Amino acid sequence: MITYAFGVFLESPTDFTVDAKLVTGSGSGHVECLLTSPSDRVVRCPVKNMSDGTYLVQYTPYEPGMHQLEVTYENIPVPGSPFRVSAVPGCDSTRVHAY
Repeated sequence: MITYAFGVFLESPTDFTVDAKLVTGSGSGHVECLLTSPSDRVVRCPVKNMSDGTYLVQYTPYEPGMHQLEVTYENIPVPGSPFRVSAVPGCDSTRVHAY
């Protein structure tokens, strides 16, 4: 099981991919993710099954500080879970495009 994550900014939608191809090639398993904020608020993250053995997980942090992501596959924590992510003010300039 491999998990790919990206930078985390306050109030900015963030996503990461859970790759379960080694477990199931078709993506027939169940992935769940819970985000716990610094104030202990727990939110269930939307998970999209990409039908190729990968899952796209999305979340948006609204508090600055250290958050915790608990990621499970078939109710078993994926290796490395829970993941700690720090949400900071700012933006990812690579997501900005001018036309």
